[in-house]
Amino acid sequence: MRLTIPKRMLIGSSIVILMVVVVSIFSVVTIYELNDSAEEIVFRNNTIQARAKKLQDLVLSMEESEKKLILLKEAEYREVFAEAAREFEVTLRSMMRLIDDERVAGEIERTRGLFETYRYLVQNALSKGGEEGVQKLHSVSPLTEDVGDEIIAAVDRALMLNEENIDARLASLEKKGAAAGRLALVICSLSVLVGLLSYVYLSRTISRPVKLLERATNEVSKGDFDHQVPLESQDELGSLARSFNEMAARLKELDELKSGFISILSHELRTPLSVMREAVSLLKDEVLGRIGDRQREFLTILSEEVERMIQFVNELLDLSRIEAGRLPVERFPVNIGALIESSVRKLRPLLADKKIETELAVGAHLPLVVADGVRIDQVLTNLLDNAIKFTPEGGRIVIGADVANGRRGREGRESRFTRDRGRFVRVMVCDNGEGIEDEDKRYVFDKFYQSKAGKAKSSKGGGLGLSISKGIVEAHGGVIWFTSTKGEGTSFYFTLPAEG
Repeated sequence: MRLTIPKRMLIGSSIVILMVVVVSIFSVVTIYELNDSAEEIVFRNNTIQARAKKLQDLVLSMEESEKKLILLKEAEYREVFAEAAREFEVTLRSMMRLIDDERVAGEIERTRGLFETYRYLVQNALSKGGEEGVQKLHSVSPLTEDVGDEIIAAVDRALMLNEENIDARLASLEKKGAAAGRLALVICSLSVLVGLLSYVYLSRTISRPVKLLERATNEVSKGDFDHQVPLESQDELGSLARSFNEMAARLKELDELKSGFISILSHELRTPLSVMREAVSLLKDEVLGRIGDRQREFLTILSEEVERMIQFVNELLDLSRIEAGRLPVERFPVNIGALIESSVRKLRPLLADKKIETELAVGAHLPLVVADGVRIDQVLTNLLDNAIKFTPEGGRIVIGADVANGRRGREGRESRFTRDRGRFVRVMVCDNGEGIEDEDKRYVFDKFYQSKAGKAKSSKGGGLGLSISKGIVEAHGGVIWFTSTKGEGTSFYFTLPAEG
């Protein structure tokens, strides 16, 4: 049976709910049973105590009637005695029905025997009738008084034994309640354990695949279309993983087709563009005849556009080589300070046009870097061009370099992608311009991407500069990153391996 995610969640939650219900029912039933037993014990004890007290009161009443009969010799006290005796017998029988303890029942039987003796002595004395009967009763009165006292004492002993029986039953109920509490605790612990196991199971079967998919999505978003999700489950996440892997494979095919198309297109465009550039140059130089000022103006515009197209085609070729891992890089010892000054010098007209102040912050005694000077100049030119584009008139740009031990990653942390602990030179280009929107930051190094601010400035670039710069820096074994705060400016950093 295919266990889908809802089915797994239903099974796990059902087990926990079932155990909670079992604990609840068991606890409720146990509480009711203990409550009923306690009520019964209390009711029985109160009833026995009340009837025992009544028995003792009836004994005292019979003794009082006996004494009044001896003193007053009035016949009505015979009836009072007889009525008390009958009530004593009825109360004794009802009390016997409430007693289930053998020791208490034995004392009550002894009480019955004493009562029969007491009643026999009185009735036997009164059977003589008249004055003689009263005299006979007077003669046995000490004996009947002793028997009455024994009856009262027997009832007291029965009450004491009943109290012990009640205490024993209450202790038994307490033990039963404690045992029920322990059992409920065990079941609750099992419920918690099952809940934790269900959580672990669902985490492994849901959270782990989701994390794998998230990681794969991040990798694919970075352009790594070879990344696959190693998930073979038969649930919805497994189906999603298979669809994702198919999508990544298809994206890889499309990316390869696009790269191939761009490479072919670039090669095909370079020759006609070069021919156009030479033709425009011949026309501007009046090799083919004199031209007017109006014609020269249009030829100048045409020349600029042809140069821009040639630059764009060259960038496309560089990008294709970077993606194919075939970017030609010739490494030689290079003075990074001199290279920075050269790049700034080339862009002086643009800096002067926007009245942007520049500051060179190149550290003293910097080591040479092992790099392709032409390619690094290309990176510096791209970064400076971006800084100029987004820095307002009268702004400020700082270009600097210092030594960093180990490959430095984003925000100056050690890169986790390398074990190289050698010396590196870190280059920075910082401006106080507009900054980058949070929504654009993740796409900064993507090819063909231009932020809304860049589009608003009618940029003539193709959105390839930063992507190519990233490829060039990484081809040298360095890393590139940036920090930016909206409204405060942007700082780009990259590292290059130092000589030695």
